[in-house]
Order: sequence, then C-alpha cells, then structure tokens
Amino acid sequence: MSRVAKQIIKMPEGVTCTPVLGNIFCKGPKGEINVHFPDGFELVIENNSAKIDKKHPKASSAQWGTLVANLKNAIQGVTTPFEKKVSFVGVGYKAIKQGDDIELHLGYSHPIIFAHTPGVEIEIKKPTELVFRSHNKQVLGDACARMAKLRKVEPYKGKGVIVEGQFILRKEGKKK
Repeated sequence: MSRVAKQIIKMPEGVTCTPVLGNIFCKGPKGEINVHFPDGFELVIENNSAKIDKKHPKASSAQWGTLVANLKNAIQGVTTPFEKKVSFVGVGYKAIKQGDDIELHLGYSHPIIFAHTPGVEIEIKKPTELVFRSHNKQVLGDACARMAKLRKVEPYKGKGVIVEGQFILRKEGKKK
C-alpha cells in the first residue's frame, strides 16, 4: 500500500495555500494554481508545511494520494516552473516562431500552426528542439501531448515528434 497520502508537504518561503469552497489556491512568486479539493478531506497548515487528512472514513484512499500529489506539484510549480523538451527527428522537420504561435514543418505538404496554450511558454533552442515551460504540470503535459500527436514516432526509422522521457518502440527492418 502506498503511503503518499500521509506525507507532509514542505512549503518554501513566499508560498501560501488557502482552501476556498472545494478548491485550494496556491500562490507563489511564479504564479497561482487552483487545485480541486473534494469533500471528505481537510487541509492542515502549520510551520511552513501542509498535510491533508481524511475527515470522513468513507473518503477514497486513492483520491487522497492523488490530492496530495497534485498539491505537491502545485507548490513546486509556483516556486520553480516545470519544463519538458520536445525534439523533431526527420529530414526537413523544424519549428518557426510566428508571434505567439509556432509554425511546424513536419513532412506534410503544408505547415501546421500550433496555437499558443495559455500558461505555457515555448522556447525554440534550435529549429528541431523546443523547451516547454509552465508552472502547471498538467497543462504542460497536455501541450506536449498535443504537439506529439501531430506526427507520431514511426517505429522503423524513429522519425517524428519526441517528448523527453517518452518510450519509443523501435522495430527491426527487413532482413535479406
């Protein structure tokens, strides 16, 4: 059995968490995040640390662990932003910044316009390497997944949009 839910979450200087009507508002130097806080749980804050306790015995243990993990990510996000790297593998694959949006050339007959996601900053290090940054881990993962969906990784040559940490199944080609 996991003991994630019973952990005490340390809050750095300048971070405040306040429960308001089924939500927890975490505010810090890098931004503000709203975490859903279901009934049956209680937030206890003391000495720059936070702990979530079960108020009701019928409250779900799985939901308890998820709530603690989400709160921990929110506290970390308002102090230091999360970041993921996305790379393009393929001849002619590249990204070009156009205002807030990004124009992608991914081997199709036309360029694809990747719309700006609110709360996500995209930096183009090289034409084939992007860095996504956000204080909200869930929004960051969604934006990276949307981009990876535009050109899935091909299993034989490994061409496509690759998100850092993604497992890529490679297959062996034909043998003579």
